[in-house]
Amino acid sequence: MEDWILYFSEDEYHFSESFKKELSSQLEKKLKSKLEYENFFQDYFYSLIPGANELEIEEKDDFVFANADIVSPDSQSRQITICWKSDFF
Repeated sequence: MEDWILYFSEDEYHFSESFKKELSSQLEKKLKSKLEYENFFQDYFYSLIPGANELEIEEKDDFVFANADIVSPDSQSRQITICWKSDFF
């Protein structure tokens, strides 16, 4: 379900299709397990937006951390830090 993530500044950050797919998969799986709600994104229409603000990326122990905005169904936005596994960062 990649459409819940919106990518700003794609020309600047060069988000590949494989990156988008893997990021979506990892984050969706983690959030569903934490929320214990299987259809959370389909039912509530949350969006994640990496690159809405200047993207800050840090790598540590094969994990990548970046800032992003999460937007709720009522259009409220909150800055968060996302994390994903990367073997080639």
